[in-house]
Amino acid sequence: MPNLYTPEFKLKCVNLILKENRTTEQVSKMMSVSCSALRRWKSQYRQEQQGITPKAPAISAEQLEI
Repeated sequence: MPNLYTPEFKLKCVNLILKENRTTEQVSKMMSVSCSALRRWKSQYRQEQQGITPKAPAISAEQLEI
């Protein structure tokens, strides 16, 4: 059964990568999340920032409001 992560947790992970300049591998180890999941979340976050509505549950605060 896959782990289910909250949008807040995903955003925290993405912020560690994008705003705190941590590598995907570092965040993967710190947060016990696979690198592939982090890459998906980062990609989704960037799409949301461009105004693209995600297929998965939203991560960014702006998309959560929509």
